[in-house]
Amino acid sequence: MDTEKLMNSIPELPEDFEAWVRNIPLRNSKYLFKFTENGKRKGYCTHCEKIVSLDHTDYRTFTDEDRMNLYNKHNERGHCPSCRTNVTFKDNYRGKGKIYDFAKAIILQRINNIACFRFFDLVRNYENCNCSPVNTQIMEEIRLFLDISENKAEMWKRNVSYADKYTARYYGCSICEVVNYSDWYKMNRVNVNLTRYWDSSFYNIEELNTLFGDTDFKYCDLDAYENNSSYQYRNYIKYITTFCKYPKVVEFLMKAGYAKLFCEYLSYPTHHIFNMRAKTTEKLFKLSKAHIKYFKNCDKKCDCDNLSYLQELEKAGYKEDVLRFLYEKSSSWELESYWKTILKYTTIKKTVNYLEKQHRVTELPARWYADYIKDCEKLGYDLAESAVLFPRDLFEAHTRTIELIRAQEEALRTAKAKQQKIDSAKKTAEINNDIKKRFKELNKKYEFHSNGLFIRPAMSVKEIKNEGETQHICVGSDTQNYIKNHAAGIAFILFVRKESEPDKPFYTVEITKSDYVAQCRGAHNQGKTEEVQAFMIAFQKYLKSQTEQKSA
Repeated sequence: MDTEKLMNSIPELPEDFEAWVRNIPLRNSKYLFKFTENGKRKGYCTHCEKIVSLDHTDYRTFTDEDRMNLYNKHNERGHCPSCRTNVTFKDNYRGKGKIYDFAKAIILQRINNIACFRFFDLVRNYENCNCSPVNTQIMEEIRLFLDISENKAEMWKRNVSYADKYTARYYGCSICEVVNYSDWYKMNRVNVNLTRYWDSSFYNIEELNTLFGDTDFKYCDLDAYENNSSYQYRNYIKYITTFCKYPKVVEFLMKAGYAKLFCEYLSYPTHHIFNMRAKTTEKLFKLSKAHIKYFKNCDKKCDCDNLSYLQELEKAGYKEDVLRFLYEKSSSWELESYWKTILKYTTIKKTVNYLEKQHRVTELPARWYADYIKDCEKLGYDLAESAVLFPRDLFEAHTRTIELIRAQEEALRTAKAKQQKIDSAKKTAEINNDIKKRFKELNKKYEFHSNGLFIRPAMSVKEIKNEGETQHICVGSDTQNYIKNHAAGIAFILFVRKESEPDKPFYTVEITKSDYVAQCRGAHNQGKTEEVQAFMIAFQKYLKSQTEQKSA
């Protein structure tokens, strides 16, 4: 596919395209701006582009409906007295700068034998509409080329956006006008999941089969896709692109009774239930012929989830009776949740016969049984013994295992808490030893007396914790790092005391290794009083003089 040549061979848009844009994608973008001229009420219709009178005296005969229409208020719906088109009435010069109408549209065109889909952004900006026509901005954003003879698809895009206030000033354009930042570039892959175009209007889509009647596109049944797609928004582009790449496979699925299944697959492709490159039906469905027939004729719904589940069961290698029971009586979630656990120790037939006798278990008996088996595994029971695997009363046996599991978990929690307590005490003792070893050195450096107050470092973990509890501050909290930092020599905790009450907490100080006072707090995080402020200034001067003496 010579897309470079195709890009230069794009045909002109149809003559009626702009009219179609106004009437279909932008059908609600029709306004009648009201104003007063020479004492008479008038309006400008943006559809017929005429100034019309809204004064009932200008009409010789009028109905009650006409009279009410002439006096519609701002934002009320009505019709233009001239062209009779449904319009929204607007007061002129009232919020006109905020009226921007957006829409998206797709057009199908033919270039030789290649289908070209062109994706457009459509904008009408009424900011400068002053009883004058408004241009419809038609900006092409994406081009998709489909060559069904080679089963190829390519997509091109260009980097564009709409001007905001800043870019409008920079580029010298009006707000909401299209700004083109770069030329067309070829995308690495075809993206057909363009959700913003799902609900967009499609020009010429119904002419696909006739427009390409001499190619395999004539077998692309869009009516069948539309009738079998149960979703609100139909992604025609995705269907047509998939048909272009795998025409025989898509035609087979749509005509062999799998149309609804395939339409669901297109909407939710994450199932990966089909091998679209397959050459045989078995490889396409990833199932044996017998199971393909069984899947189609089974009473269970023919959808993607069930097909994926049947593929999972066949791949697991279950016997035919087991596979059919699991497929018809359970789901993929139930298989993972409990049937796999049960089938490790017994068969479907034995399980069903056993559970039918368990009258005390009335809801989800298979789940109860699986939970019982899992509890037995945790408790280390020998499930090879029939009495363990099939207890006479499942309800009673499961209740007992639940209690034993709870007791076991409680014993583990208690042991863990006990060990944590031992580890915490051991760690605290180690930190306490570090603080005691460091005290003599810190006391020599930081002990200072002045005006009835003195300061000294903490001597133990207990002392720091007591300081926090007494003063109602976080210095002794286990969740903070004050104690650990003190023991590690990162930052130190000092106590300010009164000479008359040396053992009573007064103020607490945090000081860094470089002698920077990070905090000085009293009870309940109270700030420094004048007395304490003067003391701390004197203390810092003392530390500075000590440093200068050492450096000298």
